[in-house]
Amino acid sequence: MRTLSEGITLYQGEFAFPWPLLSAALIIAIVTICILIAVFRERVVGGLTSGGVRG
Repeated sequence: MRTLSEGITLYQGEFAFPWPLLSAALIIAIVTICILIAVFRERVVGGLTSGGVRG
């Protein structure tokens, strides 16, 4: 069990470095993180601003 970044770094081919496969894995990882940030952005901002409202 490794983190995504460590697993991608340690992945090597037998005779060559598999750039297309690593590029695809990085794009999938980046897109997933962007989607999670977009989905939870409003909840995080809402939680931060609700704590500052008095009344």
